[in-house]
Amino acid sequence: MSAVDHTTVPSPADVQALAAQLLEAARRSRHRRLLVLAGAAPWCRATAAELVAALKIDPLWVGEPCAQRPQAETPKAARAHLGREYPCIVFDAHAGFEPDAFGLISGSLHGGGLFVLLTPPLQDWPMQTPGARFFLARFVARLGADRHATVVQEHAVLPGFIPSTPAAVTADVAPPYRTEDQRAAVAAILQVVRGHRRRPLVLTSDRGRGKSAALGIAAAQLIEQGLKRILVTAPRIDACGALFERAAAELRGARSARGRIERADAVLEFIAPDALIEQLPAADLLLIDEAAAIPAPMLEAMLRHYSRVVFASTVHGYEGTGRGFAVRFMQTLARLAPGWKSLRLETPVRWAPGDPLERFVFDALLLDAAAAEEARLAGVRADECVFERCERETLWRDEASLRELFGLLVLSHYRTTPNDLRELLDAPALEIYLMRARGHVVAAALVVREGGIEPGLAREIYLGRRRVHGHLLAQSLAVHLGIETAPTLRYARVMRIAVHPALQRHGIGRALLSQVVGALRARPVDVIGASFGAVPEVLAFWRACGFAPVRVGLTREHSSGAHSALVAQALTAPGGAVLAEARRQYQRQLPGLLSGPLRTLEAPLALMLLADDAPRRPLALDASAWRDALSFACGQRGYEVCQYALLSLVLQAVSDAAAAARLDEQDAGLLVAKIVQQRDWHECARRCGFSGHAEAVAALRAAVRRLAVAHAPPELLRLYQNSAG
Repeated sequence: MSAVDHTTVPSPADVQALAAQLLEAARRSRHRRLLVLAGAAPWCRATAAELVAALKIDPLWVGEPCAQRPQAETPKAARAHLGREYPCIVFDAHAGFEPDAFGLISGSLHGGGLFVLLTPPLQDWPMQTPGARFFLARFVARLGADRHATVVQEHAVLPGFIPSTPAAVTADVAPPYRTEDQRAAVAAILQVVRGHRRRPLVLTSDRGRGKSAALGIAAAQLIEQGLKRILVTAPRIDACGALFERAAAELRGARSARGRIERADAVLEFIAPDALIEQLPAADLLLIDEAAAIPAPMLEAMLRHYSRVVFASTVHGYEGTGRGFAVRFMQTLARLAPGWKSLRLETPVRWAPGDPLERFVFDALLLDAAAAEEARLAGVRADECVFERCERETLWRDEASLRELFGLLVLSHYRTTPNDLRELLDAPALEIYLMRARGHVVAAALVVREGGIEPGLAREIYLGRRRVHGHLLAQSLAVHLGIETAPTLRYARVMRIAVHPALQRHGIGRALLSQVVGALRARPVDVIGASFGAVPEVLAFWRACGFAPVRVGLTREHSSGAHSALVAQALTAPGGAVLAEARRQYQRQLPGLLSGPLRTLEAPLALMLLADDAPRRPLALDASAWRDALSFACGQRGYEVCQYALLSLVLQAVSDAAAAARLDEQDAGLLVAKIVQQRDWHECARRCGFSGHAEAVAALRAAVRRLAVAHAPPELLRLYQNSAG
């Protein structure tokens, strides 16, 4: 950047001439150029307005409404522009900088376009923006290091013009394709339908590679060839706009509506992921766009049910990251569909390769961050890892560590977005703990401090009159478990924990948590806890680390598709007293919840929660309950009149190791689904793989009989065995 000259204010004509050079160079190269106007808000906005008027271009203006643009789009509304293209974008950051919106909206600028970023004076911007100091300090530093970013400051001489590097020449491709990659993608999608069943395709790409358009072209070709029903699902119907637009363009004579195209007796139709899982409608092909933003359990359910599936995902996305999706979901694919194929689209469609704006956005938002290379970590053991608390004041300057840390977080959680980078660097109550090995980040825990609320406010929270942002553990114990004093205690919540994929199941995550607990014991913290999407393997990890469940959320989280689980561990005597009461309340609530709002909880998870939380005692029903259970097992009485005894039997059996060992996975699933969760017979039959009601009843009688043979009083057992013939 040029040295500041406080006697010089760039004239509008000079700024317009520079912008015209940038725009002409961008159009010649099909690259996109970044122009930063840094200064007081009135100067920046007036200069930008005069600039676009002089260049005769109509921009998309993003920011708070102002005199120059009273109809400006707010950053929160930027998502509505996904899939659209603009020749110029003005992004006004004076009222706040939203990293997700900046990254997302940059993808709507087409090749040959100009991105105009309006900021406060760069030297003042980080300190002037609460909650983003270190994020913006790094952003400004990366801006200064980018030779293709043109920065015009209000009180500085104009910078020199730097031409674009000529774009690589790409081969022409016949319509309807824009690149050879896109043509190959369409061919691969068609092969999913023509080839063997259970050979799903995974398409990945960065933004702007024509992935969604390829899905639309392929869908149109398949309908032309006679396919009758193609379903499309995605996190939001708006994410499929390009898919349906291209399909409609290719299918002449088709009737189009939002999320639906019909021609003759064929249909291409959108269905939301939750509705798809609930209804499981018939389809010749299922197209899943932006798969990284759909919870993994939902994707697995789709994969199990549909034999011809295409998963498509953006690698560097703003709804979810395809890298984390690929690492985790490929294990599921290998298990359920070992013949799966993958294809990545590399060539941009909207702009030429080597685009400088794309490079800057990737760098500034760490969209290209990667965890440490696997080869460098071969053979690492937990005992050679070094534990440290990482300070944000130094982290933002340590680019190598920051990239490895953020890359690790991306791999561990598919919902990681650029806004999370800002939180990582600036969230005030956040603490970062790392494990390093051989100089690399191999594990991380993000811990946020909560609680310490004064008694008057704590009572208001307990009564449901107040909510305090950022105190999840404290408020949950008060509101959901009825512990009025809970918010007054001091908490540490593990917001995220991640271990390098190459080192998982090596004890490193457990060692990291142990070190975090040790560090927090020396500080004023009463309880450490965590909240996460409840799946059996994750719950088992936390239990092995000494954390006990205290709550299960009553509805499924949109982000994970799972019910949330709250686990905690006491670090002080007051914390122990509160957790003991929380556990008592939770244990009383759980059986009733499993037959009500948690009745759709997956049976293995429900069984795990019951086994963990039922009182530990031998299996012992009274004589009346045993008679009811045995009469059902032997086919003498119906389920409904024996239901109470059967519930008592199951709740006790899951806490008795000998009894639980006699139940195979199907037995356990059926016992929980029917007796504990009280699902109807049709649903039990469908979920457990039985042909219908009669087969499900027979299987339930057999499961109860296996428990009874081992545990019923001998005299009662002989009586019922004899009476059953």
